[in-house]
Amino acid sequence: MMNTLLINQFIRAGEQVAKEVMLPSGKRMDAKVFMPHRVLNIDVSITCPATKSVMKVASQVPLYAATIREAYKCAKYEDEIDQEGGDFVPFVLESFGAMTRTVEHMAELIADAAINNCVPNPPTKQLLLNEIAVQLQRGVALCLIKALAAARQPLGPWVT
Repeated sequence: MMNTLLINQFIRAGEQVAKEVMLPSGKRMDAKVFMPHRVLNIDVSITCPATKSVMKVASQVPLYAATIREAYKCAKYEDEIDQEGGDFVPFVLESFGAMTRTVEHMAELIADAAINNCVPNPPTKQLLLNEIAVQLQRGVALCLIKALAAARQPLGPWVT
């Protein structure tokens, strides 16, 4: 859902976007945005700071889970993106609603692109960030609904 939101925002801003781009190594990027003076290779990820592997540090360091995920994504794609050309952008959010500076920068890029492409009523950075936050919480709510529904399923005859 977050991929779709991001792609649609770039398209509304007048930019050309390729979805689900395969790299020569077989790795898949969520989107490639062709802007007038640069190409953005985007990979979207949502982390949870309450996972056992990061919870202890995440409770003390803001955006720790997202920062770790960004570093992982950069290491994963950096060499290949350098060879292919363009910039790699790890679009990482935390499930509790925290956003990295990269997400804020992406909202600025979309807002600026809409202005540069003379889109009527261009969105502001804040409006884009609000839409991202709402979409993130919608996704979290849908995950909770699925988990609650799964918890209500009978466990089977082998469980007493």
